[in-house]
Amino acid sequence: MSEKDQEIASLKAQIARLEAERNALTAKKNELEEALASLQAQNAWLRRKVFGSSMSEKHLPLDPNVLEPTLFDTPLPEAVIPKGMAADSLLADIIQDFER
Repeated sequence: MSEKDQEIASLKAQIARLEAERNALTAKKNELEEALASLQAQNAWLRRKVFGSSMSEKHLPLDPNVLEPTLFDTPLPEAVIPKGMAADSLLADIIQDFER
């Protein structure tokens, strides 16, 4: 087998591998799109149950990034966190204090 024949065989194998990878990724993409559609339908159903069909909240955008930020969306400033303590452990301490 000549060098060109070996290169052709190698390229054909690479094409087959890439096509299989593309097919797997396409299947995964389709699966994720179906999951997204299902979750969007569930979200719409829950909005109707929670807010009803005649409330002004029904016009809330579906994208949560568009909604106004809440108190818990902003991280604690570094000055509030004691030195050597992670923000997660500080939050756990605050929750424990609140539950007492």
